[in-house]
Order: sequence, then structure tokens, then C-alpha cells
Amino acid sequence: MDEEEISELDSKAKELISKGKLDEAWELISKILEEDPKHESAIFNKAYLLSQKGKLDEALDLFEKLIDMDLDDSEVWYNKGTIHFRRNEYSETLNAFDMSTTINPRHIDSLLRKGWLYLNHKSKTDEARICYDKVTKIYPDHPRAWHGKGVVYLHKEIYDLASDCLLKAVKIDPTYAKAWCNLGVAYMELEKFDLGISCLDNATDLRLDYKNAWFNKFRAYEEKGNKKKARECHLKYMGIDEDDLDENADFPLTEAYLEKRHEERDI
Repeated sequence: MDEEEISELDSKAKELISKGKLDEAWELISKILEEDPKHESAIFNKAYLLSQKGKLDEALDLFEKLIDMDLDDSEVWYNKGTIHFRRNEYSETLNAFDMSTTINPRHIDSLLRKGWLYLNHKSKTDEARICYDKVTKIYPDHPRAWHGKGVVYLHKEIYDLASDCLLKAVKIDPTYAKAWCNLGVAYMELEKFDLGISCLDNATDLRLDYKNAWFNKFRAYEEKGNKKKARECHLKYMGIDEDDLDENADFPLTEAYLEKRHEERDI
């Protein structure tokens, strides 16, 4: 098999992967590696397919093999980082994403994931904001980056800036349920409960089973003194139908009541 034939097989394998035909792609990749065990693209695609199959150790070995072959590629480091993330190895994940953005400072997925990790696993809000700022500088209309910045400001309790960023996110992508939910929370913290409820309504319209949005609607209606609506939202949050509720149940439902209810149903 000459180089041109190998190149054609490689292109075909990539096309099959993009179409979700992973088994067919695997066969082509195996053929390429039989001819050329050091074919970088085929090794990369094999590692990717292994990660999709959940074979993380084998995938990681191949990505590290590419790095040992002196392949400075941001996608290799990014994919290595996603495997470390799936293994809950957050320091290794950040290191891999750092390498990815060092090679390619415009690698958006690495920047977004770095921001999320700094915020949720390192509690480093300033570092997270810097990552999201880099994305919005490159792509001013990136909803995930504006959402990330909004969540940073929620953590920092700067609620006016949080609402500004989250409002941009939902204007860019009106189907972004999580951004609607967090915008509702920001408005609630600003004591703009009607605006908050409206945003949370949008979140639960988009995702009927969105527990966090139902819980925050319950909080908002409690603040407004609307006990009936608060009860409805709390039941939605708990996943309990009104008709299935004991008449003498205290509200909000206590953990003791729910545990007792669960035990009775197990008998």
C-alpha cells in the first residue's frame, strides 16, 4: 500500500467517524497501522475510538505515544485532558489543557473546560474568568463563555455583573436552559423575583425535569409569599405528584417524611 492509498484510507476513516460509523472506521484504521505503525493520524483516531468505547487506559497510552513522538498538537493534548477528566484526575486534566492552549491559544474547548475546572474543582474564580474572557475576545457571541463568566460572578456574589453576562448568553442562545436558570438565580439575589421566576419558567419549559430550576422557583415563590405556587414547584422538584401526596404531609416536605414514605412503599 503506497502513501496515496494510506492517505485515502485515513480520509475515509475520518469521514466515517464524523458520521458515527465507528466500527467501519476502526477497520480502516487497523489496516493503516498494519502498513505504518507510526502513522500519527491513524494512532490519534484509534485513541479517539478507544476513548469512545470507554477504554481509557488504552486511549491514554496512545495519546502519550503521540506526545513521545514529538507531535506538538493541541488536539492530542486536549483529548488527553478529556480522558484524565473522565478518570477524575483534575490536576492532570488542567496540565493537558494548559499544554493545548500553549500550542494553540485559540483552542476554545480547552479554554472553556479550563474555566469550568478552575471554578468547580479549584475554586479559582479569577483564573476561570480569564479563561472565559479569552473565549469572548475570540468569539464575542459564544454563549457558553458568557454563561461561564456569569457563573463566576455568581460565585463572587457580584449579581449585577452576573445578570449582565447571563442575559447575553440567553440572547445568543435562547434554548440555553442552564443559563436561564442561573439568570433567574441572579435576579433573585437582586430581589427581582418576577424577572427571576420568568427566567426559571423558561428553564423548565426547555427542560421539564430541571430540578435545580424547580427548586429555585420554589424559593422565589416562597419569598413572594405565594404558598400555592411554592408548593407546586417544590413537588415538581421532589418529583412527587400532588394526587400522590398524603393529606397530612407537612410542607415543605421533610427528609423524615420522604424516608418514611419510601419505607412504606418498600414493604
